[in-house]
Amino acid sequence: MKNTQPELVYGFFCEFVRVEASGQITPIGIWGEACKFLGKPPLVLPALSFHAFMRNPGKKPYKANLRLTIPGQAAPVDVEAPVIGSANHNSQNLVFNFAGVPIIGPGEIVASVHIDCEPPINQEFRLKIEFQPQAAPAIH
Repeated sequence: MKNTQPELVYGFFCEFVRVEASGQITPIGIWGEACKFLGKPPLVLPALSFHAFMRNPGKKPYKANLRLTIPGQAAPVDVEAPVIGSANHNSQNLVFNFAGVPIIGPGEIVASVHIDCEPPINQEFRLKIEFQPQAAPAIH
């Protein structure tokens, strides 16, 4: 029997994800597990994106929810997106772009993804935020 269970394969943070009219996805400025900023907090990220790739062998529609928790923010940001079932595709890119994201201090940005399937998919992705003080210029 063929497996039709959806699966969240990977997810990552980046500066921006461009989605072309053709459907091509281009992540820009991909971050690893940590992002280090030179200087002191607070700062505002001009753009922050989260991209996830989901296999959907059953080609069914689902609802995806993203909860983005940012260090120093009182409340998380909640976003809902449809996972569109398609007879032609057995996968789906989930793209969430945010603008003007304030970073109050060090900590972790957490993207909690929930896919409304049976059994439900719940997965967290983390980006560590660090600050390095700028070194004073040498005086000669």
